[in-house]
Amino acid sequence: DTVYHVDPVGFEYPYTLDIATAGAAPIISKKDPLAGTIAIADGTVSYSKPLASTPMEIRGRGNSIWGSKAEKKPYRMKFSSALAMLDMPAATDCVLLANYFVKTLIRNAVVMETAQTVFSDTMGFVPRMRFVDVFLNGVYNRVYTLGDQVKVGANRLAISDSSTAPADKAYLVEVNRWIIRPKEEATEIEDYFITPKASALKSNTANRDWLIQRFTDIETELGKEGAGNFAQYLDTNSFIDWAILEEAFRNTDSGFISSVFLHKDGGAASKFKIGPLWDFDLSAGNTDLPGSPVDANDVGLRSTSGVEVLATNWYNWIFYNDGDKLYRDAFKARWAAKASTLKTTILNTKDEYSDLWKGPAYGNRPTPPTTWRTTPGPTPTLRA
Repeated sequence: DTVYHVDPVGFEYPYTLDIATAGAAPIISKKDPLAGTIAIADGTVSYSKPLASTPMEIRGRGNSIWGSKAEKKPYRMKFSSALAMLDMPAATDCVLLANYFVKTLIRNAVVMETAQTVFSDTMGFVPRMRFVDVFLNGVYNRVYTLGDQVKVGANRLAISDSSTAPADKAYLVEVNRWIIRPKEEATEIEDYFITPKASALKSNTANRDWLIQRFTDIETELGKEGAGNFAQYLDTNSFIDWAILEEAFRNTDSGFISSVFLHKDGGAASKFKIGPLWDFDLSAGNTDLPGSPVDANDVGLRSTSGVEVLATNWYNWIFYNDGDKLYRDAFKARWAAKASTLKTTILNTKDEYSDLWKGPAYGNRPTPPTTWRTTPGPTPTLRA
């Protein structure tokens, strides 16, 4: 197979990933995969050895970007057996993120590496990402990030059932308001909580009923005046660290819109944690979509542009029904402990990736996108 290569003179460049679909068929569906091959050629970023041409299946993925007129689309690939690529642990599937609405290409990668460095004690699995130059059926498709798919399994989210009883099962749940779209593959639980693997709940109503009741119990406790006992169901430490990172980047999608994951390990006593992290396209000043008003924020993270996650949904209840300010104080203490390291890590990681957007990223978007209202301004939290 022919593997092409791009050499932006004077800059480091990522590995070249060559995708060929059977008969050079276009990838037009999120549901129906196409057969094809993938190969990886050498680059100047030392990730690992190249990859010989390997069979795989590929289909579309994503929410807003898939239905847009973006010239780059994201994809998901699946392999017949676990495959290790670019120093990432072996897995049977992976994703290619287009980062089309991300001007510098690096937001998602910077966030994930920052989380792995600063919050490794609470966040567990954080998706890994590698930059690649992508050729699709011989045509240069510009710079993507190759990354982990959010899923339960080896080298991913390490949770497992402790028995077959619904309360002892392990669950991965996503908050995704895009489920109102027809033909989306997901099973709705309640109020936009879904399971990404639809068949898991469709075939077992007992598990689905247990999840509905558990989320009902959580929201009942959250809604009690002066704070109910929601900590019996939620790992509040994970919620605090997730909120700090989301607020630091002022991520618009963190407000329980989409790509917000919750998970519970097996065992009746296990609590729901928030995560894994996902989707920071509209973060760090890359949108002027209206955020929460500044007056709604009373947990020590004020800014002239307001906040995102702390004034929405479950977080609104956690912090504003907190009668004894236990969680507000815990948030402030954790922020004080992590703020300096967080800022340093973000800036250092940004610099580490800077050559990638000085070079090939200039060819990322030949036509500027008009789908989203975007702005290059940094977040007030990061400026501080």
